[in-house]
Amino acid sequence: MFSQHNTVDTSYTINSAYQKIVKKYSYVSIAKLKDVEPVLCIPNISYKVQADINLCMNAFINIKENRKPAIILIHGGAWKSGVKEMLDPLAQNLAINGFNCFTIDYRLAPQYKFPEAIFDINDAIQFIIQSAEEFKIDSNKIIILGCSAGAQLASLVAATSHSTTFQKEPVHLRALINIDGILAFSHPKSKEGTLAASWIGDTEKNNLNLWNEASALTYIDENCPPTLFIASDFERFQAGRDEMISILKQYNIQYQVKTIHNAPHTFWLFNPWFDEVIRSILNFLNLSLN
Repeated sequence: MFSQHNTVDTSYTINSAYQKIVKKYSYVSIAKLKDVEPVLCIPNISYKVQADINLCMNAFINIKENRKPAIILIHGGAWKSGVKEMLDPLAQNLAINGFNCFTIDYRLAPQYKFPEAIFDINDAIQFIIQSAEEFKIDSNKIIILGCSAGAQLASLVAATSHSTTFQKEPVHLRALINIDGILAFSHPKSKEGTLAASWIGDTEKNNLNLWNEASALTYIDENCPPTLFIASDFERFQAGRDEMISILKQYNIQYQVKTIHNAPHTFWLFNPWFDEVIRSILNFLNLSLN
């Protein structure tokens, strides 16, 4: 058996993302983990063993006695790359502020296609709920957060969480945080092509129905949780957002849009935008969880 780390596409890393933006944004620095109390980090907790894959999560537990809301964080990487550790600084900072957080592995394209990653994320949520006492979480306050492709995945999980479309048992999620992730693959604003097709399993031209099945917008209804959109100025990552907001308004579901102007797509990984992302998340959750 081997960990996904041994087979992962390494084209998307913190360093590669930094090198991509530093020429334009010379003042940036990588957001890093801190040596702080009262957060306990428990790395590589195995949550799913299947065939030759061992999927793990890193837990960031606020060790104060009362149970905390849980945030599950889904990394990006065009559905084919990235690792959970990329979101560890975000998870740790949210844990410092009273949430127990979990960054997770999930199976990646092209070897694993839609909906395998969705199954993995739902299994991680179930594992966390079943371990609520150990992790000191309030299982009635589960939040899902994703970045870029991870935001697309998180949004699809949230949009179908009340059903058994991609899971055995429905889950009541209290909030969705979409950080620069598309809601619809087949959309005028979307520029998804080969990378999306590699994960979805076919091209838009050959199988439009499958592209729609993989899109969160297809499933948005009155059961969608309150949603925070944190976005860059890049329109392509907003595909389906206006339509989703219209549905949220129709059902009086709380939402917020926070735009990080003049920033790269990967702004959540870097200073000076990192703290603004944290503040936006905390402000939204303070409202939506009360």
